[in-house]
Amino acid sequence: MPDNPNRARDHLANERTFLAWVRTGVAIVVFGFAIGRFSIAIRQLSLMQGKEIQTSGLSVWLGLVAIVAGVVLTVAGLLRYGKPKRNWIAGPLNLRDL
Repeated sequence: MPDNPNRARDHLANERTFLAWVRTGVAIVVFGFAIGRFSIAIRQLSLMQGKEIQTSGLSVWLGLVAIVAGVVLTVAGLLRYGKPKRNWIAGPLNLRDL
């Protein structure tokens, strides 16, 4: 691999982008847990007050969807991170491969 000062800069930029994907994915997963727990907390609060409420369970499903979306986003970031890295190892940088 020839010494190219831009290669290190490109690699670091690729890592920063990957970390942004991971950070966003983790934030969405945490948000999904919060949505799911909110429904359970409201149900417990109403039971403590002596009222029983009927819920459709929609917030639990929305929380689950957010958790899955966060995981998918993190995996997509990992795949996006690996593609340019494989291309840099294989040969010269081709912008169409990004």
